[in-house]
Amino acid sequence: MSDRDALHAYIDRLSEDEVRSLWQRIQCEEMYPRPPLTAEEKAAVDRGLEASAEGRRVSLEEARRRFGLA
Repeated sequence: MSDRDALHAYIDRLSEDEVRSLWQRIQCEEMYPRPPLTAEEKAAVDRGLEASAEGRRVSLEEARRRFGLA
């Protein structure tokens, strides 16, 4: 299956509200593209992915508590 076919299949499974939301996000990204990640940001992402792969993660509830968002 090509990437195009996979994307079509994914979109076909979405509700109309989900399609609308996705389309709005795509349009926003086109109008206001994000700047590329800095080397420091890329390193932080890599560290987070490595930690997750090693099983070092916390629940959403714990993350909210740690950041005072509970």
